[in-house]
Amino acid sequence: PDRLVMRAPRGFGNRIRSAVAATFILSIGLVAHRTSPFSIVVPASEVLIAADGAISKPDDPGKTWSNPKGRHQSECMLTTTGPAMDGYDLVEYFSLESGANGRKGTEEFESTFAGYTFRFLNNKNMKAFGSMPTSYLPQFGGFDAYSISEDPWYTADTLGPGANPNVWKILDDKLYFFMFDTTMEKFQKGNMSATVKTGNERWDAMFDDTEYGLNTGCYWYNNTNEKLVHMSTE
Repeated sequence: PDRLVMRAPRGFGNRIRSAVAATFILSIGLVAHRTSPFSIVVPASEVLIAADGAISKPDDPGKTWSNPKGRHQSECMLTTTGPAMDGYDLVEYFSLESGANGRKGTEEFESTFAGYTFRFLNNKNMKAFGSMPTSYLPQFGGFDAYSISEDPWYTADTLGPGANPNVWKILDDKLYFFMFDTTMEKFQKGNMSATVKTGNERWDAMFDDTEYGLNTGCYWYNNTNEKLVHMSTE
């Protein structure tokens, strides 16, 4: 015999599945967002689900999935965290042989500029910095120059990537830091002028001529795998 078949309205199943998914998310109390190289968990109370199913992200840009690789600016650039570039003498890099490890300054030779603290090996370097500070400031705030130039994930609010004070290069009398030797090599390959130009444009869009965003808390590892300073991933 003929059977009466009742069909749900088109799209009804999708709405049911969406509702079930939303209920499940709220029931577990949090939403986990995968990042690289670690995950950041955002409490469900900070996630708003609109009537149309759209999800509003938390206000803190360091904990949204729109910039999963970035660390919040406050974790990388606070002037109270410590000296710029973990206290490595920025002036001394201009006297080192290429590939040599950076050298840390001391509290005995310490000065400030734009609210940041800088340390030096000796009085000579401290005076040189004091006479022309902007000539010695690292490009792109002391973050990995290749990633700033090539990866649009990084913004003024979600900075990183961490840099290694022992992986550096001086190009056209400007100091660049990198996370690894590999990113330094990539930075110098191909059309380096175009790479630098892109990086400068991105950085200038983040900070104007009166602002100096400097790395005080996001570093990687040195060449001996001894841990420097790296923000907690907890």
